[in-house]
Amino acid sequence: MKKLILLLLLPICSFSQNGPGGIGSTNKNSSLVIWLNANDVKQDTNSHVGLWLDNSGYKNHALIDAGLGPVLKSKGNNDFTLDFTANRNEYLIINSNNSIECDELSIYVVGKIRSKSDAWAGFIIKESGSSWNDGFGIGRFDNYKEIIAFSNNYEKFSIRTPFEFNEDQLLSYHHLAENIELFNKGKCIGEKKHNGKIDQNDDSFWIGWTGEFLDGEINEIIMFNEPNTLIQRRLIHNYLSSKYNIDIEEDLYCYDDSIHGNYNYGLAGIGMAEDNSMQIDACGDGMVTIKNPLDLNPDEYMIWSHNGISLDKNNSIDVPKGVTNRLKREWKVAEVDLEGNEVDVGPINIQFDLSTYTKINPLNLFLLIDADNDGLYSNEEPIPVNDVKDGSKIIFNNITQLKNGTKFTLGSSFNENNTLKTLLSQFEFSFLDSLININWSISEVAGVNSIIILKTDETVNDDTLTIINIDNDGLNKFTFMDNNLSEFNTIYSLYCVRANCNDTIKLGDIGIDYGFEKKRLERIKYENEQLRLLKDLNANNKKIDRAKGDLTLLFYMSITIILFIIFSLLIYFKKKSDFTKIERVKLLNEIQRLKQKGVAKSFTEPEIRNDLELDKNKLELAIDAKLGESSWMILNVLLLNPSISNKEIAEEVSLSLEGVSSSLRKMYVVFNVSDSSNKKIALLMEAIRISSEI
Repeated sequence: MKKLILLLLLPICSFSQNGPGGIGSTNKNSSLVIWLNANDVKQDTNSHVGLWLDNSGYKNHALIDAGLGPVLKSKGNNDFTLDFTANRNEYLIINSNNSIECDELSIYVVGKIRSKSDAWAGFIIKESGSSWNDGFGIGRFDNYKEIIAFSNNYEKFSIRTPFEFNEDQLLSYHHLAENIELFNKGKCIGEKKHNGKIDQNDDSFWIGWTGEFLDGEINEIIMFNEPNTLIQRRLIHNYLSSKYNIDIEEDLYCYDDSIHGNYNYGLAGIGMAEDNSMQIDACGDGMVTIKNPLDLNPDEYMIWSHNGISLDKNNSIDVPKGVTNRLKREWKVAEVDLEGNEVDVGPINIQFDLSTYTKINPLNLFLLIDADNDGLYSNEEPIPVNDVKDGSKIIFNNITQLKNGTKFTLGSSFNENNTLKTLLSQFEFSFLDSLININWSISEVAGVNSIIILKTDETVNDDTLTIINIDNDGLNKFTFMDNNLSEFNTIYSLYCVRANCNDTIKLGDIGIDYGFEKKRLERIKYENEQLRLLKDLNANNKKIDRAKGDLTLLFYMSITIILFIIFSLLIYFKKKSDFTKIERVKLLNEIQRLKQKGVAKSFTEPEIRNDLELDKNKLELAIDAKLGESSWMILNVLLLNPSISNKEIAEEVSLSLEGVSSSLRKMYVVFNVSDSSNKKIALLMEAIRISSEI
């Protein structure tokens, strides 16, 4: 397939500060390197998540490494979380790369730990073993109700904070040039001198496992590979606080509760902290950018957030003269200092980016501000557009009417049927045996030259699947069939080329966990086949009831029952075979993890951190018998290669094949290995367990 040369030739529309809270960008032009938001997972609730898309632009997507991923759970009000269950060993990983192998960082996590979590189970970690002696992590400290954040060495360079089970935590950890700092719900828990840059490692970034498996939830993870400034940290804390309804210290925005109208969507802000760090341009994850305050002083902030009402909803009643309708979506501004006192940052510029919305004449749009705070726009003066950038960004300059507590929105002089709508109205896929059916629709085709689909997986970066030229009088629903399926997780990205400025606009992404979808389809087929067979059985039973004694009908019924039994047996043996394979993979993974990661008990006993080896004395004590030399040699060969065959063992230890089989059978008995389909691996696991006991 040809590469997307078109995207290299055309300017791609992007925001300079459209990261969380308006900090960082999502186009790889900032230090924002991970932004995982559970609300962006597009799949059925209560299903296991195998692919968590990263919004940072660096493609640090979280993937399944083995087993099952966490479960997508609804928290109500269109909010979601990833639920991790410890006894199912659920976790995700981000493959190590240069963007997350950093000398300094700022990292934020919102989630909760349940009481079922084991000691040392936590949220995230990136280090080369279970000793926590390099890299960084945020997890539970031992068996205490404390969360620990560390870098390089958890005993020397860490900070701990108390927590309550089943309660959402808003944590941020910062490895600065000289210090480490930990914040819990906006409060600085402590800071400590460190020994220099973060010790690098090429291990994965683990989510839901920090030495033991998390039993709890994770809502959002944000990481910068450079430390945030004071103003940036404050704004991100306020963004997360407003979004997840978590009370914090240094709360700069009070309009996100039910009393003030629940303005808790897309919070972003500008301002200057007392150390003179400043943020003068912010968009957040919405369409509104506010920038260039002309009278900004230390300890002054302007924060805004909207009420979450769909852009398709309009109000044609509460509008001033010359305006026919306005958006029901409204933004509310807080303009305060840290104490909550009203301040004035001076005139500002407001920009509305309409590039991902339907075509509309920007000169017919107006900024509406409820300047007198009476709740009405009808008695206000509409503000016309001052400038249009790239054909779809409308700008209002030198706005002075925004004060603490005021609302604003967008109005137009169009008729009621010509309203602002999101351009992309549908983007989804369906998995059909040997192909993936991609469906999407756009609200209107006017102003769109073409649609582009890109495909990315672990082996391919941004290959163009198709470019569809748009006929302005044509259909607005589209389908593309991808028959070149990948065994890897796959991401499809949808772009449109705008007619007015030839800009290439990204409309959305969808991710596919190939393995999960394949298993889900197989399960549906199996269930449908069972239902069909049961229906056939019931139908034959009815025939038999209507014609008792009819041997022909009895014959058909018998055939159906026999077929059903045969099919069930086939399914049983297939499931048994699958279970054996899964058990084998889990046992091998556990052996490998014990070899590489050590035993979790070694966290509290640093002197026991040697590479894994078998202890003959402990084994003989456990079985109350002497291990023969042949048996001891066989166990050590298995430790080096758990998947080795009996024939290969015989060659390694210079025994006959029958001698090896006989020794193994004896060890199965003395080590009580009887209920496994992978007895050799289970035997080795038991020997490792006994040898690892302190």
